[in-house]
Amino acid sequence: MIALLAAALALNPAPEMSEVDLNIYCNAQAGVMMQYDDPDIFAENLMISTGEWLDAAVADGRTTQDHIYDAQDSLFPVNQELILADDMAALEVRFAPCREAFED
Repeated sequence: MIALLAAALALNPAPEMSEVDLNIYCNAQAGVMMQYDDPDIFAENLMISTGEWLDAAVADGRTTQDHIYDAQDSLFPVNQELILADDMAALEVRFAPCREAFED
């Protein structure tokens, strides 16, 4: 089950993903945007807030650290490929669901 979820998150973040998975996805994508698109204050704030949210979710049993690591690991190859290709447009597309979900 985790492998299927991880594969889905890596290729195409679905708007109907769970709150946990949305926070995992957006934490990872915000980290990429923060490093790649300097300065992106929204991405920096999102990375911090989703990280804190995930810490609380682990503490109260809504997810596990293993689930977070597995999902983040599945995102790495796609993100790395886009960064190495210098494909900022594709990175923005991958970050768009996070802007939609968290931007005021």
